[in-house]
Amino acid sequence: KEAWYAWRLACAMRRQPDWLRYHWFAAYMAFRQGRPAEAEPLLRLLHERRPARFPVESLNASMVLAAIRAAAGDRAGAEAVVADARRHLRAVADDFEV
Repeated sequence: KEAWYAWRLACAMRRQPDWLRYHWFAAYMAFRQGRPAEAEPLLRLLHERRPARFPVESLNASMVLAAIRAAAGDRAGAEAVVADARRHLRAVADDFEV
């Protein structure tokens, strides 16, 4: 089932590379399956671009990215990600999904 989901996500990402919600799902699936190196670039993309259509996914990506940095022993990196996420949260706090 997970391989089928991964294949479908890969197809969707090729069809719509700018629909960053797919990136969130692919990243989170990779993270949950113990592949943080695969998840990190996708998470960073959401964290850095802050897509207006996906504020929740962007904030979630930041939290998972911070967890990866913390697990790697990069305290400063994790703290920087969280600080940026807090700034972004203030900007999107009124969004109905947030």
